[in-house]
Amino acid sequence: MKYNQAVILGRFQPLHLGHVHVIEEALKAAKNVLIIVGSSQESRTPNNPFSYEERKAFIQKVFGDKVRICPLKDAGLGNVHAWGNLLVETAEKEVGQIDCFVLGSEAKNNTWFDEEKRSRIDLLEISRADIDISSTKIREFLKVGNEESFKEFMPINLHEEYEFMKDVISKSI
Repeated sequence: MKYNQAVILGRFQPLHLGHVHVIEEALKAAKNVLIIVGSSQESRTPNNPFSYEERKAFIQKVFGDKVRICPLKDAGLGNVHAWGNLLVETAEKEVGQIDCFVLGSEAKNNTWFDEEKRSRIDLLEISRADIDISSTKIREFLKVGNEESFKEFMPINLHEEYEFMKDVISKSI
């Protein structure tokens, strides 16, 4: 494996096959993977219906002890170096020195890290283009009761969570 400690940031509202793909690729590249669950203080809103504890449980149902998980509250910093510094500080408090940050293909992610961080932390970009899904689409499937599409894009370990997730979505609108 090329890296000792990789870090992934996401809201996972909810975890879906696109996220699973990114996490699996990170697990192939790094001995240890830390998943930082962003907007951890948010729940029961249209964009953030699930609590941190629920999202953590979803991730654990799929990955067990293969990953470590920690929360991160929104800091309102935007896509700037201060945000990147907060991410790195949070990760390093949790697991010590990190050597890889796993990013999606969004251009904004490249603005998070200053020169010092870029010199010691590799940015590993993993495209989700092969799996055309988003948490927004999953929430829409839940909202309209489209169980078939929900199951198509969700890890099998979470299929049994359909009714629970559907109920949370209906109360978060």
